[in-house]
Amino acid sequence: MLALAAHTPSPVIHLHLFPPHSSHSPSTLAAIHTAMSHSRFCLQPPGDSPTRKGFWESIQLGCIPVTFRRGTYDKVWPVAFALEDGALVGGLGYWDERIALVVDEQSVIDGADVVRLLEDAEEGEVKRRQLEMAKIAHLVQYGLPGTMAGVDAVSVLVRRLESIRDAGEA
Repeated sequence: MLALAAHTPSPVIHLHLFPPHSSHSPSTLAAIHTAMSHSRFCLQPPGDSPTRKGFWESIQLGCIPVTFRRGTYDKVWPVAFALEDGALVGGLGYWDERIALVVDEQSVIDGADVVRLLEDAEEGEVKRRQLEMAKIAHLVQYGLPGTMAGVDAVSVLVRRLESIRDAGEA
């Protein structure tokens, strides 16, 4: 996992490199989450599946996930649904357009300077993505019974499965 802390108009880049997840102790996880929560961008290279936890942790911790393939998270959450305020969350293109910052994988292979691309990200775009993440963070975590009011990832999943079931019955 790599997190980039860039909080000032002239960002100072701090690279936080952590070992593979199999060796994460509670203190290492705490250090990772602290680094992510103090970072503006978190690089999320392709993993073993589109449901890799780093992407969702980035959202929960307010660190804009930087991905390298368009449409990856559309496969996980392809259908939009309405929040209590009527705002739509999810759907095709949502993750790439509203949450993650996508850097084309081939451009990185060809030598693109990812740090420079992130330093050049427009402040308004960064703020918009941060606000969107704050709005949906509770939807991508699993709450323990009695700890969360309303909607969490489990209720979102149940709602999605019910809609698939209901569509099949129609």
